[in-house]
Amino acid sequence: MAKMPDYVVGYLKEIPIAWDESKLLGGFPGKDVIMARRKGKIWFITGINGENKPKEITIDLSFIKTNEGFMITDGSDSLFTKSTVKPEKMIVNFKPYGGFVMKF
Repeated sequence: MAKMPDYVVGYLKEIPIAWDESKLLGGFPGKDVIMARRKGKIWFITGINGENKPKEITIDLSFIKTNEGFMITDGSDSLFTKSTVKPEKMIVNFKPYGGFVMKF
């Protein structure tokens, strides 16, 4: 953990231990999964690719009622990349066995 960026450590510290709502946004056993979980007014979205091939998956986050959030995903030049995202229909690119997290 000492080598993780501050934004990764901060995100991990904020993950609740109990949820008010959970939604399966997509997936198939052994292939991939995208989950949305809410605590209060804050949504945590997670996705993982369970296969050894890159994937492009469309997800619809329009049910989230906030202006923007952030996404942490596998980096190309570093271990992770953080970017700003809007809660709308979007395409997420997965690396083989990769994943992402979002917070709104």
